[in-house]
Amino acid sequence: MKKQIITLTVAGLLLSSCGIYTKYQRPEDINTDGFYGQDVEVGDTTSIASLSWRELFTDPQLQSLIEHALAGNTDLLSARQRILEAEATLSSARLAYLPSFMLTTQGGVSSFDNSKGAWTYTGIASASWEIDIFGRLTNAKRRAKALYLQSLEYE
Repeated sequence: MKKQIITLTVAGLLLSSCGIYTKYQRPEDINTDGFYGQDVEVGDTTSIASLSWRELFTDPQLQSLIEHALAGNTDLLSARQRILEAEATLSSARLAYLPSFMLTTQGGVSSFDNSKGAWTYTGIASASWEIDIFGRLTNAKRRAKALYLQSLEYE
């Protein structure tokens, strides 16, 4: 009896110490004034970076060379494929919150000693739904969204 009480006490202490998903509390004594260049005044924000490469390079032969290079650019193609992969992963992570259903059917014929065959049918239906108590699904969704944004930036 004494061993069971000690085991239950230790189990209770271990389960109550699971505080890894606490909300972040920002300290109130942090001063962030002037960190992001609020005092800088810019009159004209137009730069060469805001122009399309087609506007910058107007020579038709150069434009065709650039288009040919972009079409054969393996880094750009792999970046686009990573974006598609990240989009699929993100949609899968979002769909993980929904219940899943499964239907399995099976049929067959069996006969013994050259007799007429007997048909047998089997059907199994099941449904499951995972409750996100410890944040596994939420963390997977956040990870998939971060990977998607990372692949967009890589492109």
